[in-house]
Amino acid sequence: MNVTMRDRFCADAPAYVHRMVSSSHEAMHRQKHSSWAYYVAYLSAEYRMPPLLLIVCQDEKTARWANKPYHLGAPLWPTLTVRPLVLGPHNMPVITEVAAAAEDIPVAAFSAITHSRHPQADTMLRALSDALRKADPDTADIFKEITELGLGGSPAAGL
Repeated sequence: MNVTMRDRFCADAPAYVHRMVSSSHEAMHRQKHSSWAYYVAYLSAEYRMPPLLLIVCQDEKTARWANKPYHLGAPLWPTLTVRPLVLGPHNMPVITEVAAAAEDIPVAAFSAITHSRHPQADTMLRALSDALRKADPDTADIFKEITELGLGGSPAAGL
């Protein structure tokens, strides 16, 4: 049985109940946690659905920093705790084969983003590109855009 990204992180709820806040980070900023708390609270109030805060990092140090829970409120009685799902090079596989990329396109896309500084980044992007050509057009368009935005100004963006 293949385990997809949705199975790993969202298996207990239908896809439509999730709103996702996605943020790509290359640096640690103290006020980011406050912004994340605002985004999550706003989406929850606006859409009346549980949001998923996804943080995508291209280096392990930033990913580990982002992965810490953020408590908002009194020290002994926090009103809100924000716990993002953080993807980084330390917890995403390196996917260089087209078959593996086609098996789970979301993981392949986030893998390419998080490993954009990896020596095999070009091979990873080629595998993802070939897998996207075989995917349905709507899925391909979504993950092309996510990958382009996620790569940002990284060296892999020019490949």
